[in-house]
Amino acid sequence: MKKVKRKTTNFNPPPIAPPPKGNKWGIKIKDPETRQKAYESFCAHLAKGKNVKSWWYEDDEVVCSYQTMLSYIKDEAEFSPLKKLIAESQGYNKWENIAEQSADGTNKNANTASLQMVMRNKFGWDKEQRVREIPNDSSITDLIKEMRSQKIIDAPKPETD
Repeated sequence: MKKVKRKTTNFNPPPIAPPPKGNKWGIKIKDPETRQKAYESFCAHLAKGKNVKSWWYEDDEVVCSYQTMLSYIKDEAEFSPLKKLIAESQGYNKWENIAEQSADGTNKNANTASLQMVMRNKFGWDKEQRVREIPNDSSITDLIKEMRSQKIIDAPKPETD
């Protein structure tokens, strides 16, 4: 078998240019009314069943990313956490309804492969969710005694002082 020598290149990405003058990214939303408008937009986005990471807010004065909004909404006095929870529930409900319509045949045009992918991502179906209880010492000892009595294990008895 002939060895193929690979050509290595030293890739040095160009330096990141500073933002253009007049860039509005990262400017705090100073006006409380504008912050509420952005929050309304954020909740409406979630209610559509969309991912938080695909949201941004932009108007003539500011541009705001989802990360900034997540930082803002920690202030529960200004931003109602219930409103966000309801919007998230509405978003889940939207996808559950689409899945239900696909399952019962009322939506025969549903693309089941795409729907399955969205549902896996949205609901975390592929993630293992194991809850493991760590038993206390006495329950482990009791279990070992029971296993010995049923001849399931042949472990030596512990020495006692």
